Amino acid sequence: MFSTFNRLDVVVNNAALAVYKTLVETTVEDWDTTLAVNVRACFLTTRFAAELLETVQGSVVNMSSVCCGR
Repeated sequence: MFSTFNRLDVVVNNAALAVYKTLVETTVEDWDTTLAVNVRACFLTTRFAAELLETVQGSVVNMSSVCCGR
């Protein structure tokens, strides 16, 4: 798509991961994976697109949700 229109107007970050374990059951690997998907990926995607978005005064939409139980 980018090559067709030669610009980027919006980036939507909408990836998420939830670990359904108690705090005691949650491993460091679970925690690292959760942060990688929910935080780091959003940062890296936005950073990658920032220069392209700036040229057209584009927008970044970060989506999140709250889960109450399983």
